[in-house]
This record gives sequence, C-alpha cells and structure tokens, in this order.
Amino acid sequence: MLTLPQQLQRIVRHRPNDIAVVDSRIECTWQDFGSRVLTIADALKEANVKVGDRVTVLASNSVDYLACYFAIPWVGGITLPLNSRLSPEEMDYVIRDAGAGIIITDTSFEDQARTLASATGP
Repeated sequence: MLTLPQQLQRIVRHRPNDIAVVDSRIECTWQDFGSRVLTIADALKEANVKVGDRVTVLASNSVDYLACYFAIPWVGGITLPLNSRLSPEEMDYVIRDAGAGIIITDTSFEDQARTLASATGP
C-alpha cells in the first residue's frame, strides 16, 4: 500500500499536466500541486518537524490547506486539523492535548494562530 506522499509522487509522474485541485482563487495541475507540497515540506523541515511531531493546521479551505495534508506526512509529521469554529479555549485545549508544536495558518486566521502560539508556548 502506498503512503500519501508516495501516491502524490506517482500521480505527479504519470499525470503532471492534469488538473489536480481547484479552489476559488486558483487551479493547479498535479505538477504545480506537487511543487506546493514540497515547498511546505521544506519549510516544515526548516522548522525541525520530526517524525511523529503533531502539526496544527488552522486555515480556510484552499489549495494550500490541502497541500499541508500532503506535506506534513511527507516529513513524517501528524496532521492536527483545527476546527475554526471552536472557541479559543477549546482550540488551546486541542493543541495542548495533542502536543502540537507548530501551527500552520493563512491570513484569515493569523491573529488567532498568534494568540494560540503564545498561549501554548514553545
């Protein structure tokens, strides 16, 4: 059975120019999507994400949100999706309970993510 990153590598190899993902802003081919995933994976490596580390994702639905779902396991991390409808206290509890050390966000949740990061500490 192929892992998620292996499945992505396979489809990028076999269908690079096919449309992979469409959101309200952009349409990505598999090649473009694979490049986005690698960019995020490289940033996670730079942030010292290791195998088994939990990485929180707090963002709007988008191509980049989906790319995080591929990039996090690419480096061996575990994805912790965070429901944006939770209260700040509930978000803090989820992050602490899971032992997540990094929050990936977009501009729409940037302030919330900063508050959560400062509350949960390093």
